[in-house]
Amino acid sequence: LIVHKAVAGRPQDLRDIEGVIARRHSALDVAYIRRWLTEFADILADSELLQRFERPWRRIQTFNA
Repeated sequence: LIVHKAVAGRPQDLRDIEGVIARRHSALDVAYIRRWLTEFADILADSELLQRFERPWRRIQTFNA
């Protein structure tokens, strides 16, 4: 879900990514998400794609630390 939302990149999708991370952060397969976002970023030539996940991930990880 996170990968699809990041590719779409609409404002609601970005809020949804934050919500999923906030609720399910400990259950997420972060390596899997990063791998696929990197693949799609290369294919779509979208350097921002991975950051759509990384920014909320870092923010929530810091908050939960």
